[in-house]
Amino acid sequence: MLKYLRCKCALLLLISSGTSSVLGAGFEVSPLVHEMTDRGLGASSKIQIYNPTDSILPLEVEVKRILFDSSGKQSIYLEDNELMVFPPALLIASGATQMLRLQWVGETEIEESRSYFVSLSQAVLPLAGGNTNAVRLMLTFNVLVHIAHEGSISDLEVLSTEIIKTDVGSVLQAKIKNFGPRYTYLSNSGLKLASVAGFSQHIPPGELRDLGKDVFIPPSVTRKVQIPLQGVKLDLSGPIHLEVIPDKN
Repeated sequence: MLKYLRCKCALLLLISSGTSSVLGAGFEVSPLVHEMTDRGLGASSKIQIYNPTDSILPLEVEVKRILFDSSGKQSIYLEDNELMVFPPALLIASGATQMLRLQWVGETEIEESRSYFVSLSQAVLPLAGGNTNAVRLMLTFNVLVHIAHEGSISDLEVLSTEIIKTDVGSVLQAKIKNFGPRYTYLSNSGLKLASVAGFSQHIPPGELRDLGKDVFIPPSVTRKVQIPLQGVKLDLSGPIHLEVIPDKN
């Protein structure tokens, strides 16, 4: 059953594939992104949490489902019956490391991939001296988890393109829809840009990620993306055709 979260306090909302660990809210978490399947060995994973502080670290764990509308706007809901986390609460000693186990217990043939935040919440205790007026805060760190049916693939299609001018130069603005049942990142694919004169230029997989321009595209979602044109040796005075070339690896 899904319950809507009326409020949320987050240290990190991460939709990224390029970072493996981070230190924040007084603890270190690795990895930050988990890609799991709905069956087999891929249906489980582990989160490593390290406490570098000189005091005991109390953590509570919640699972939150991320739902996307057709434009990619996200809503966050509590989820209590598909992605299980063990243990649901931790006390980590100073200098110690503890593992959280993730286990998918939902459907074994999901029609479309799903995304979740595993939220690690640290209670910050009141100031010493028994000050009852001290504010108690809850710092929350979100680890991103994707669940997909084993063997499912994404299917990106360019719906429209136009060249627009920005403060940093011209960019190719494109609407790209994922018709496949699996999430993807745009940088997983290569891109082919072609001018009306027939000349073309390729952007290899990974380059948009290196430029900090990567885009996460869930199933059935249309994203408006901006592709930098600096260094593109094509005639920009006319239309530019864009083609997504799936990564064969």
